[in-house]
Amino acid sequence: MRTRKEVILRSLVIVTALSLLGFPARAVAGGDGLNLIPNLTLLVANLTVLGLLIYPTQRWLLAPLVRVLVEREQRTAGALERAESTHAEAVRMREELERELLRARTEAQAHRSVILGEAEVEERRILEEARTDSARALEAVRSSVEGELAEARRTLQSDAQELSRAAAARILGRAL
Repeated sequence: MRTRKEVILRSLVIVTALSLLGFPARAVAGGDGLNLIPNLTLLVANLTVLGLLIYPTQRWLLAPLVRVLVEREQRTAGALERAESTHAEAVRMREELERELLRARTEAQAHRSVILGEAEVEERRILEEARTDSARALEAVRSSVEGELAEARRTLQSDAQELSRAAAARILGRAL
């Protein structure tokens, strides 16, 4: 921001430059001659009014405008800095989240592998137990069937012997 002295000095330089433009050499246009040298009284009055208006204009118009512009620039710069820091924080948080997700995925995959391994062991145990139970049941059924078959053979054999005796007794006509 400019200091008050710098502003006043700059204003004086501008006024001086403008006043020097008011003293051109005599220009002649056509035959009458055109006088371009200003009226000195009017020039001094105009410069005095200009000089008197520079300070109030600077103080009450330009200084507040410059202050507002500077404040706006500072707010914009502050907002940009906050936006950049927020963006950097978001990038950092995203990277941290990605690391956490990768860690969680790895951990979940390991946990899944352990569970699948345990499930396979349990499956094999259940299948083996089922095979053993079915083999026992099959053996029990076989022995039961064999026992019933042996009983049926004995029964059939004794029935066959009785029937053959009865048939022989009928054929022979006498009891055996």
